[in-house]
Amino acid sequence: MENINNGKNDLISIVNNSDRIPVFVDLNNLLYRSYFVFTPDRFKTSQGIPSGHLFGLCQTLRTLDKLNYEVFLCEDSPCDWRKTLNENYKSNRDHSNNTNFWKDFQKIRDLISNLNHFHTIAGLECEADDLMFTGAKICSELNRKCYIFSTDKDLLQTLDENISIIHKVTLKGNEEITLNSPEYIEKFPVEPFKLPYYRAFKGDTSDNIEPPVKRMPKDLILDLVDYLYEHDNFKGYIIKKKSHEKWLKQLVDNFDKYIANYTIMRLRPVNFTILQKSKLNSYEKICKEYELNQFYSYIKSLESI
Repeated sequence: MENINNGKNDLISIVNNSDRIPVFVDLNNLLYRSYFVFTPDRFKTSQGIPSGHLFGLCQTLRTLDKLNYEVFLCEDSPCDWRKTLNENYKSNRDHSNNTNFWKDFQKIRDLISNLNHFHTIAGLECEADDLMFTGAKICSELNRKCYIFSTDKDLLQTLDENISIIHKVTLKGNEEITLNSPEYIEKFPVEPFKLPYYRAFKGDTSDNIEPPVKRMPKDLILDLVDYLYEHDNFKGYIIKKKSHEKWLKQLVDNFDKYIANYTIMRLRPVNFTILQKSKLNSYEKICKEYELNQFYSYIKSLESI
């Protein structure tokens, strides 16, 4: 992948030259969810080609454009180093039924690359979560308000004064989680930057990550989160309650599992590239092939403005 280290400069340039609010979106997850909402039995072309994944994508793109966002669609790529830490990581996810849209991915790239205010971000062995984290933190460093469009709890660690999470976008308003939202405070008793420490104790069923010790008391977890944030291990840790001794012993025996969980769950800055815009009006061909007439009409109307 060319110019992978130039992504940050390109992103800064786009954000600084736009009066729109940046939003970072997991492209693969959006396609995946669209496939199961707009199912092939109901959404297919007159030639029998499944089109629900693209229909759902285009509906979301149109909404994001109408809401005046600068949209960065982040591509997900296999992250082998996380698998080496836990071979069961995301092994519970079945992608066997949606393989049809992965072969359409270049067409999807071409469709997006023709649209104003839409950009595709990719990185080598980078999950979309890491790309969204990186892009949002760059915007925050510029003191620019931005959004991450995701329902993944991992992204909540990104929250700060400039970054909010949106779970749903509609023209009537967004479901938004901010740094001080009750939705966050009531569910997670630690600051966002400590969230990977906390969730490493709890595990994550959606990613097939088990807790290192089951049913560990919450007060012990919170005390350990604060301690581990300041230290790399338990050396010097003083047990506050006698009843915690058995739990701590189990944790010491399974500390490698805790470290693996933490390392997997912690998002980090990554190198990336923003894919070049296409000079061809390929969106017209793709819209006709998949009979995306409504979206085609919307894009044509923008060209006349």
